[in-house]
Amino acid sequence: MRTQRIRFVLSVIGFGAILGACSQENQIANDRKHDIDQQKNEQKVMIDQRGSELNVAAEQKQQDASRAIEDQKKQLKQSEDALDARKKQISERTELVKKDIERQVDTDKKQVEQNAATVKSQIDAAAKQNTL
Repeated sequence: MRTQRIRFVLSVIGFGAILGACSQENQIANDRKHDIDQQKNEQKVMIDQRGSELNVAAEQKQQDASRAIEDQKKQLKQSEDALDARKKQISERTELVKKDIERQVDTDKKQVEQNAATVKSQIDAAAKQNTL
């Protein structure tokens, strides 16, 4: 009986050792799973941060491009306004030149009329002297 008891005790110790080893392996497996979960969460946080950084950079690029386009539009508007002012100035100057030409034409026509009247009166005066 004593041998049976020793066998029983040895079996219990062996079974305990097996359970202890399994328990230790389970603990190691659980620790590994926990480490993997931590790494997974850290990687997700890093991915979120990088995604946020990229979104901010994309938004900044869009704002910079919009500002540059608005600046170009302002410059084009200023150029357009300057060209419109120049066009108006040329139009006004042309109108003044045309009025001056019209005045000169009228003056020249009046002079021609006066010259013709003077010559006619001289012809009439010469004709009267020849008839006298």
